[in-house]
Amino acid sequence: MNIPVSPFTAQKDASVYRDTDYRSGVIAALDIGTSKVSCFIAQKIIDEDSGKTGMRIIGVGHQVSRGLRGGVVIDMDAAEKSIRKAIDAAERMANMIVKKVVVGVTSPKLASSSYKISLNLNGFAVNDEHMGQALLFARDKCQSAEVEVLHAIPVSYTVDDSINVDDPRGLFGEKLLVNAHAITSPVGPVRNLLACIEKCHLRVDTLVATPYASALACLVEDEMELGSLSIDMGGGTTGFTVFHSGAPVFTGSIAVGGNHITADIAQGLGVSLATAERIKTLYGSALSETIENDEQFDVPLIGESGEEGLHKIQRSDVSRIIRPRIEETFEMLLANLNRSGINKSLCPRAVLTGGGAMLTGARELAQHMIERQVRMGRPIRLSGLPEASAGPAFSTCAGLIAYKKRRSNDMLPATPSLPSFLGKAGKWLKRNF
Repeated sequence: MNIPVSPFTAQKDASVYRDTDYRSGVIAALDIGTSKVSCFIAQKIIDEDSGKTGMRIIGVGHQVSRGLRGGVVIDMDAAEKSIRKAIDAAERMANMIVKKVVVGVTSPKLASSSYKISLNLNGFAVNDEHMGQALLFARDKCQSAEVEVLHAIPVSYTVDDSINVDDPRGLFGEKLLVNAHAITSPVGPVRNLLACIEKCHLRVDTLVATPYASALACLVEDEMELGSLSIDMGGGTTGFTVFHSGAPVFTGSIAVGGNHITADIAQGLGVSLATAERIKTLYGSALSETIENDEQFDVPLIGESGEEGLHKIQRSDVSRIIRPRIEETFEMLLANLNRSGINKSLCPRAVLTGGGAMLTGARELAQHMIERQVRMGRPIRLSGLPEASAGPAFSTCAGLIAYKKRRSNDMLPATPSLPSFLGKAGKWLKRNF
């Protein structure tokens, strides 16, 4: 098979060039996290029996993340190289060139707000313009120079006395009331992210809050309808989204993730960060009571080499380092939910996903801490995923594709008002949003 050379190392081959856009049947998603950068390329497929459309993965690429901390770019050149390598691997597998990507935004300061927007109908029927205008009003209410509005999502509609209307289009009335959920991020990190992607010669199709994307990848429709809490345990942050009545009603993020656990192990045991990550993966557990007290293993102390530098560590000691950090994470999560007024009856079940969720005992400890039924979440809306990329660690990337497909069938897309600092690229983005 003739595989094209990456666009970053040679000229683009026009014979294999295809735009990545849902209308053309292809979507490229880019998840730029603290631990890894992932790229999925998916193609639209149609089920011959049901006639329903779905997405099949045709390209996957991932790379160790460099130049990011807490999902925020801190070294532009290092982050650019990681993105290029992940995109290149996905392009080679899919045998096509990526021009445009759906991008996940990770931030420890994601904020969630609710707004009620009222529009006068004057006896006319609700149409797409009314509904789109309501979301523009919601976006304008929370837009400022300090924050970027990532989403303005309709949660529920009311037309006169008809409450909780699923789709008000075509209904006559005097007043339309829209309950909207807005998700914002500090503008600085978003600008840096866009600038980094532009340096990779890529165009941004849509920006999506990563906790929202992860929820779309893992939650089944009944969970979205009946109420669920999606928890995405990443490397630098832990994001969460509450779904109820089919829509997200609250989203947030905590500045604690898997890398903090790694740092705790390195400091507590006196080993390097690389060794601490290996210990966490192979021997780490959030539940010390499930470990035999005499279970031991050898690790090299930091700065030492050879057999004389090895030190015996009890696995129960590792667990005693890990558990307090995970407990702190869930305590902070519950504090955020309590401050927002989200009670247990609104989301009586939870789904745990992200790379940090794969830690032994994480699900059991989560169930104990947040007092909800908890299951592990994996991407469920994509076919063709390689086994190595089908786990919780890739939920966000899969969710970006799910978001784009969902939004393409939605007459109410919510898009950010991208800044103009990007020059020509910024003007293009504004025209296409």
